[in-house]
Amino acid sequence: MAHYRQYHEYTLPKEVSHNPLRHYKQTPHSQADGDVATLDGGVVHLIQYRIPGTPHSSYEATRCLVLPRRRPNTGEPSFPSIRFAVPGAPGPTLGSIVRGQMQLDRPRDAVLAECAKFSRIRCQIDWPDIPPTTVNLHTADYKGGPLTRELLANEVAAILYRFFKANPEISTNWADVRLLAVSYYRNALVPILALDS
Repeated sequence: MAHYRQYHEYTLPKEVSHNPLRHYKQTPHSQADGDVATLDGGVVHLIQYRIPGTPHSSYEATRCLVLPRRRPNTGEPSFPSIRFAVPGAPGPTLGSIVRGQMQLDRPRDAVLAECAKFSRIRCQIDWPDIPPTTVNLHTADYKGGPLTRELLANEVAAILYRFFKANPEISTNWADVRLLAVSYYRNALVPILALDS
């Protein structure tokens, strides 16, 4: 199994960014019981469908390839990650978010409480073999109220959509990428992205 940190510290070869699933074996997997940000990138994991605290009669899970991130954006985040779970999947696809078809668990939860003292926060897109892109993200809704999980997912999806359009060399279909969570590392939110395997 080729792990991101063992393969190369900051970049992956072009063929990996074009089709990450082709490069990685899909045999080892693990149950993601804790923060999805701590899962190794470039490895297929069994990830639960629910946000902790959401009542469900059973725990379902699916296999996803968590996309690798650069070393500063790995490991334990500064604050617990903000998870995005939908019925039947560990996170919505960017396509479902952009098309307005997303049905999140706990969509009205206020998020980013740790960042409420700031009007904006940095959001950094970390995709294999592409230089990181950082943009500002508002920490409140357009009325000045707290940002909800649903609004945050929409904002991050819009940023990711623009990122994919600005980087046509990425051959992965942007609409199929799953948004599992956003995690705060040092001074920026970093989306935790995955592909179905």
